[in-house]
Amino acid sequence: MKKTLLILFYLPLMVIGQEKSFEVGVLFGGSLNYLNKHTELNEETLKPLGGLLAQYNFTNRISIKSKILYHTKGGSGLKKLATGSEYNHQVDLQYLTLPLLVQLSLGNNKWGFFCNTGVYLGCLMKEENVFSPPTEEANNTITNKSDNTNKLDFGIELGSGVSFQFSERIKILLESSYDYALTNTFTSHPSSTQAIVVLTGLTYNLPTKKKTFNGTSTLKCADYNESSEIKEDKKSKWRLVLYKDGKKIGKKSKGGKSRLFKNKN
Repeated sequence: MKKTLLILFYLPLMVIGQEKSFEVGVLFGGSLNYLNKHTELNEETLKPLGGLLAQYNFTNRISIKSKILYHTKGGSGLKKLATGSEYNHQVDLQYLTLPLLVQLSLGNNKWGFFCNTGVYLGCLMKEENVFSPPTEEANNTITNKSDNTNKLDFGIELGSGVSFQFSERIKILLESSYDYALTNTFTSHPSSTQAIVVLTGLTYNLPTKKKTFNGTSTLKCADYNESSEIKEDKKSKWRLVLYKDGKKIGKKSKGGKSRLFKNKN
């Protein structure tokens, strides 16, 4: 399972694009979690989360990105014992979560707005059941995975955010998203995880586009010295290669011979 998560995380690296860049970054924030349709654990929990970001930009508008997050989901609720006493029961489900998203971006050179959608896959790493206040029937914190808890959490994700281009390579972003699980969290109960996530992060841009002469750039050339002796009969070869948007066009390049810097009589 861990190998599958790593393969999906580095999937943007294997995508061959025409131009633009690849971004990597760090993320941290928090999430408001809820167990949908659970009769007992029906209260929200607030938990921190963090992780890494990888994003491949096909163009200024279209991107594909992935994250790897350590995300704690779950819920809490008040439970009554047979003796009549009550205690609070909180379930913390710690997932290693991997979203895979398609992103649309708008904006200018400094500020940008983006929205994304896709799916996520979470692998349960640890489960904690917290009981408070302690009672004779429940006085421990259970940290093992119970048999009725699904090990995978799969669902859809919708998100949006803003970004600020701090420098040529560094970008600051603020993003919010909504995670909705499509699989049941517990095999014995028809409930699923939901989470509202707010993340802030810092990304570094790694350009992948090769620099090509576009016909308008200034090229540095050696100064021509008219006093230098150049033989009349010495010829140099030249080759004309046409590029458009960084791509070579035409099946064949034109070649020929010319007398460069020929002295005029």
